[in-house]
Amino acid sequence: MQQDKISIDLKLPTKWEDLSDKQLRYVFALLAQGYTATEVKAYCLCRWAGLKVLHRYGNNGWACRHGKQEFILAAEQVERATHVLDWLDSVPTLPVRLAKIGSHRAIDAQFQGVLFETFIVCDNLYQGYLTTKQDDLLDELASHLYSSKFRVESLGFRDLLGRLLPP
Repeated sequence: MQQDKISIDLKLPTKWEDLSDKQLRYVFALLAQGYTATEVKAYCLCRWAGLKVLHRYGNNGWACRHGKQEFILAAEQVERATHVLDWLDSVPTLPVRLAKIGSHRAIDAQFQGVLFETFIVCDNLYQGYLTTKQDDLLDELASHLYSSKFRVESLGFRDLLGRLLPP
């Protein structure tokens, strides 16, 4: 293991709108699995920066690899680095969603070019879910927000969530 001081230039997204579908899917999967905000940021940092954790190193560190460089990363370094991703703790200023799930494309995030009736239906379903917490309302909402050439009545929220989670 190399003990010299090394410098690695990491390129990370700086806001929700910068995330690719793959990155957004990863964040959603971590959140759906119940990880804390700190854990989500640490996992995202490693994945998006191309860091591979090889094994635990002592009580407070990890042996890592970035490209061909191997090094020890201390918990304090990870904590300082994850602050770059603090924007993940906030609600995005613009609507953020996956552009496509399977063969189902998302409607416009701002509902531009969408029938007013569809907007009202989606709003009612969402308000209904907030009030009742009934998953079947999310199933129906998903079928309006993600569609394909054919109507996707049978595509439910749990099916969409299953497609979000990485294998």
